[in-house]
Amino acid sequence: MKILLGRRGEDAGENLWRTFNVAQENLLRGGLCYRTAAFQRASIRAVSGITETVRINKSLWALTEEFSNN
Repeated sequence: MKILLGRRGEDAGENLWRTFNVAQENLLRGGLCYRTAAFQRASIRAVSGITETVRINKSLWALTEEFSNN
């Protein structure tokens, strides 16, 4: 999953906090390329709206809390 690939050397490591930060940055900044179901190239757009940013951050935080409790 490209969402979990870090953009910098400082992103290296496998702990929950770094994974959260890398996923958050990749989802909010966009620019990741992928293939659609019809094998067309596409890329994730950056999130610009505050409402969507808050929604994504709340969802990521909920997932992070769930992983930390298990």
